[in-house]
Amino acid sequence: MPKLQKTQIIPTGYNIRDKNTRNWASKLTFFLDKIIRQISEIPFNEGDILEVDDTGTADTEFSVKHYLDVIPRGFITVYVDGGGVVYDSGTAWTEDNIYLMCSVANAHIKIMVF
Repeated sequence: MPKLQKTQIIPTGYNIRDKNTRNWASKLTFFLDKIIRQISEIPFNEGDILEVDDTGTADTEFSVKHYLDVIPRGFITVYVDGGGVVYDSGTAWTEDNIYLMCSVANAHIKIMVF
């Protein structure tokens, strides 16, 4: 079995005898490899779902500790127990915390940070 190249995730059709089939298998492998690489680079794959039991007073900043060890790119609201909207407070995020606000008081929320 040949070694994979540095940029290759899956092997090509090296053991296919028919030339046309081998060429098609190689092209398919190239595209699959490219798709897998693109999917693995999606920031959601490196995210974490965090829960806040009580957001406090409406439209007041609260911090959420995360464990990504990088400054997050964004967040997605997964759950809010009321009709509230969770949004960025405007304070710069850090490698440890993000700063958000919620439009309703004392909401229980879940967010995915990535």
